Amino acid sequence: PVVLVTYEREAFLGRFDRTLRITLDRHLRFLPYPSWPDLYRERGLQSIAPSFFILEIKFDMGFAPWLQTIVNRHGLLRTSVSKYGTSIAACIKSRSMHERNRMERPCKPYKFDSETRN
Repeated sequence: PVVLVTYEREAFLGRFDRTLRITLDRHLRFLPYPSWPDLYRERGLQSIAPSFFILEIKFDMGFAPWLQTIVNRHGLLRTSVSKYGTSIAACIKSRSMHERNRMERPCKPYKFDSETRN
């Protein structure tokens, strides 16, 4: 894989309408170019918007009026979010920032002293 995407999910199922599913995804993190051992590690993961979460509302029988009231009350907007796409964009952004920082602070040339030279 090009990027590993990981997050913490809380899932809820409707008590009266079993087709209603609500999920809260938080602590979205990514790791570019992971190897197999990286799949279950936290080390090296980069966080994306740590104070935000993604709310997903899924339903088959129609959007419940009581849920519409809650959505309206909190000013939530329907939008599409790809956790993978967001991670790729963050990866590109962090890579370009790293490249820019490296160019702004070029490496100093290494000087050999007489003891390390062969």
